[in-house]
Order: sequence, then C-alpha cells, then structure tokens
Amino acid sequence: FKKFLIIIIFLLSSLNIAYAFNYDYEIGQKVENEIRFSQKVAFDLEPGEWEVIDIDIWFWGAIKIKQVGLMQIEKNRIISWNYFVEFNLSGDYQSTLNSFVTEVLYKDKYDGCYERPEYTLVKTYSKGSSHNCLTIRHVDILKELYNPDDPEDYDNYANIRRFIKENKLEHPKIALRSYHAYTSRFVSNKLYEAIYIDDPLKFNGPKNNLKSEETSEYHPSNINNHPEHKKFMNDYIEISSSRHINFENKVNALKRHKLKFTNI
Repeated sequence: FKKFLIIIIFLLSSLNIAYAFNYDYEIGQKVENEIRFSQKVAFDLEPGEWEVIDIDIWFWGAIKIKQVGLMQIEKNRIISWNYFVEFNLSGDYQSTLNSFVTEVLYKDKYDGCYERPEYTLVKTYSKGSSHNCLTIRHVDILKELYNPDDPEDYDNYANIRRFIKENKLEHPKIALRSYHAYTSRFVSNKLYEAIYIDDPLKFNGPKNNLKSEETSEYHPSNINNHPEHKKFMNDYIEISSSRHINFENKVNALKRHKLKFTNI
C-alpha cells in the first residue's frame, strides 16, 4: 500500500510539473514581470500591467509558430505594445528550415534584417545557421494598421484594430519600434523574435508634428533638421541596445554571436 501511494504521488507530481511548464495565455489576461514560452525561455516585461491582446499558434509543415502580443495602456492611451514569437524549427529537412529562416530575416521585401531607407539602425550577425538581428525605426501607426505595405499584414492586425475600437483607445500617430531576433543550431532549434513598439511620450520624448512615415521628424532623411528628435532617437537606440543585450541573454545566445554595442 505504501508503495502504491508513492507511485500515485509521483504520477500526480509529474502531472503538476507538466501543467506548470504549459505556459499558455488568454486574450484579456493581465500579465506583469515576464512572458514565458518554456521552463528555460522567458522575456522580461517592463514595469506595470500588460494585457494580452493577441495569441496565435500555427503550423507550416514541420514549423510550429507561437506568438503573444501585449499592450500597456495608461489613461485610455496605448503607450507600448510588445510581440514575442517562438519558431520551433525541429524535425527533418534542416536545410529547408534554414532556408525558411533566411527568407524570414533577410528576404522579406517589406521588412527585414537589412538596410532600408526608413531604418535608423541595423545590426546583424550571420554565419551558417546562426543569426542575430536588431533593427530600429519609426512607424506610422495608422499606415501599419489600415494600409500596410505588406497586404497580408492587414489581416494580421485585425485583432489589434478590433481591440482598439472596442476599448475606444487612443494611440500615437508615430511610434518607435525595435525588432530583435536570434537563432542558432548550436543553442536550440528555435528562432525567437521580440518586437517593441513605443509611444515616444512613454520616455518623455518630444511631440511629433509631422504625422506620416515619410515626413516624420524621425525619418533618417529628415532627422538632422530636428535636433530634439535626433537626441531622443539616440536615447531610444540606447534603450533598444539594452533590450537586445537582455534578449540575447534570455535566449542563451553564444558569446561569439552577440552584437557589439561599443559604438553606442
């Protein structure tokens, strides 16, 4: 009987452990401190309460993709939203999966880890199947939500548009965005992405008078004419660099793969 009890306790403990490691979130859930994908991988959330506004899990062949979107709201205004994405690249046909990573990071015609006119900063490491990427730019929120360059993004942002409309939320016309990505077969079969979109007012940034992507004070072609915005963008680059260092640590990036920030 004692042996039977020990077996039952062990099985129940195993079930509890399995449940504890099943880190699922629900739309509308309030989250603080971190967002967790597994026992080993979690990403820090900046101070305050965040609301889960978007969850997607889908499969493409052997690839499983899990995405969680969160918003931080103050006085009925969106001040930040974050996206965290995990691509599980396990399985056969590794060369095909490696090609998929190259397509995602470097060959998207609308966005990617390569220089573009609207990007303020691009830093990358790429060798074999190991990739590390940081991009920083400004974003025209109305354009992104309602008339994005990539037509597929219109459907991808449906949950965000619905959430904004149902809750009658205000949002900045121009926001700043940093994109972070890392993958290496030497570490795991996962590609992780983190996307931070921030209202400049969250960090006491200057007011924006020019409302479109091309005319924005933050556009690289215009920013030298707006010293206050240029100074703030430099501050945001420092914030984003610190976020990326934290991101690298969270995904266990190898030292030789880490980006260099000695010039920032």
